[in-house]
Amino acid sequence: MDSRKERRMSIGYNFNMPVILFDIDYTLFDTKLLKESNLTEYRIYDEVESTLTMLKKQAKLGIFSEGKQDFQKAKLQNTGIFSLFDSNLIFIVPDKFEALREIVSTFENKKNIFLVDDKLSILAEVKAVLPEMTTIWVKRGFYAEHARPIAGFTPDLSIETIQDLPQIFSQ
Repeated sequence: MDSRKERRMSIGYNFNMPVILFDIDYTLFDTKLLKESNLTEYRIYDEVESTLTMLKKQAKLGIFSEGKQDFQKAKLQNTGIFSLFDSNLIFIVPDKFEALREIVSTFENKKNIFLVDDKLSILAEVKAVLPEMTTIWVKRGFYAEHARPIAGFTPDLSIETIQDLPQIFSQ
């Protein structure tokens, strides 16, 4: 059995609950502080833990992040939030664009998947591949501050912090 089929079976990808996939850097994690501290200070934004705890009652939580797997997981573990995510929904890849199609193909109900990211380019690519997926732009951090409009693309939702998400999912 190929690994994608195994993952599909283990995910059980016919969730009744929404699936929220989060980027790590600048979305959950204070990457600027880490860089300024010479990679010694691991800190999430103030609202992250309480917000994820609330969201976990409303949705399955996962990670869709780019980078070295060990380093990205260390950020989640060192800040105490790793256990808030479904272990079958942690996708840490070297290149989001390359992995996007395979990862989203593991889910049947793509209308029930939400991607939360600070990079407009990633959200635009997701929308181009899967128009039914909901894109949520977190407008904070380096990439959000330097984002330029993308012709023909507007994220489904724009938020300043993830603190707004529980209200969105309770409606």
